[in-house]
Amino acid sequence: MADQTQLTLKMTRSSKAGHSMTDNAVNSRLIGLFADPKIYAGAIGCFYLIFETLEREMEKKAPSDERLSRFLRSNRSLFRSTQFEKDMLFYFGPEWKSEVEARSRFPAVDRYLDHLKQLAQTQPILLAAHAYTQHSAVASGGQIICKIVRKGLNLQSGALGAAAFEFSEPPRELKLSLKSAMDSLEAELSSEEVKNMILQHQEVFIHNNEIIKGYRIGFFSPIIASVKFATRSRAVRVALIAVLAIYAASYVRR
Repeated sequence: MADQTQLTLKMTRSSKAGHSMTDNAVNSRLIGLFADPKIYAGAIGCFYLIFETLEREMEKKAPSDERLSRFLRSNRSLFRSTQFEKDMLFYFGPEWKSEVEARSRFPAVDRYLDHLKQLAQTQPILLAAHAYTQHSAVASGGQIICKIVRKGLNLQSGALGAAAFEFSEPPRELKLSLKSAMDSLEAELSSEEVKNMILQHQEVFIHNNEIIKGYRIGFFSPIIASVKFATRSRAVRVALIAVLAIYAASYVRR
């Protein structure tokens, strides 16, 4: 009997371990990003490079693959490249492209970019797995991340600096539309393509984890950032100390 489970649920079940590793990696390094706005900007610059390449390659390949074209038409509202660019311009100024190249390019990023370009050349439909995973993640956590960024970098509400995580439409609706498009796509895939789609979903977490761990923020950055938060409430200070302890432990284990 054929498996009637929706493709997105199969993908979620297949990536629980990778998702957990990503969450732990982010949590252990998050506070250090706020030691300096440019450290934060360099970090999201890594993912600007990923999203820009992914979205550009999908646009290029869509005309020759109607399945990918339909998937794109339903979900262009989730594209993040231009939003990331607003943040890069805000933090780095007019020379932001050279700053991103200098701060955000390193082997783990290049490996992911190469992987996306290889898929575009050989099996472009599998780019949908990367789009679903990356865009869904931003839509799911965007509002929370936006609040953390604004608080961590002392940005005023409504000011620039967190555009990558802001949406013109309700994120929940965008995420549901993306999920529906992904599940609908399954009917047009071969069994081998479904299998590979799930494998590519897992690949996203592998690459993301490598990038998060590979981005250097310096050992003292979390300490500097925690001092900036020292005037916050006691509950916030306790939470920050816990995060700092996790970070220190992860740093020692390297």
